[in-house]
This record gives sequence, C-alpha cells and structure tokens, in this order.
Amino acid sequence: MIEVDPRGARLVRMVVRCHDQAVVGRGSGAQGGEAVKLYVAVPLVLLALLIAASGVAAVTSGWVLPMNRRHVRAPRTYGWGQLAVAFALCWQLVFGLLTGRRPSGHHRRPDPPS
Repeated sequence: MIEVDPRGARLVRMVVRCHDQAVVGRGSGAQGGEAVKLYVAVPLVLLALLIAASGVAAVTSGWVLPMNRRHVRAPRTYGWGQLAVAFALCWQLVFGLLTGRRPSGHHRRPDPPS
C-alpha cells in the first residue's frame, strides 16, 4: 500500500506487508543508509596495515619503499604522514561498520512506486 500526500506530488510512506505483519519503512537497507560491506572493509584494512607498516619503517629507520625513495626528501615526516593516513582509513572503516550510516550529503533516493 502506498500513501501519497493530498497533492499527489510525493511519496510519503510505504507500508509493506510481510508474513502477515505490517512493516513501515523506507525500503531495503539499514536505517539511515547501508553499512560498509565486509568484502570492501577487509581489503581496506589490509591496505591500511601495509601503509602503517611502511610508515613505522620510515619513522624508525628512515627506510622508504624503493619506488618512493627518489621523491621523498624527509623520510621520517613521510612516515608520520603514512601513519596518519592508515589511522584515518581504519577510523573511517570502524565507524562505517559500526554505525552503518552514509556520510552526510549522500542521500538515498526513494524506491520507485510499484
């Protein structure tokens, strides 16, 4: 059942009957958006660990990956930057997995009426 406002301009609420029980919702997915999928989160965590390992190596010993050696002037500062990037990526994934919300500004379009 679809309820439309008096002007008929927009969809107000959709009521779906499922197994003889009324469910009021905005369509499929978690409330407020979808959570980060595990098939995306796991490779990103591994990438963050690799970046962090490279950052620790640069901070402690000044070692930088061979492909970046030519461009890096201050290895220790570069290492701290890599650690900050790895931390930010992990923090973003943790909040994406726990809250299941999308960043502000990304709104889900309503399901088309059937």
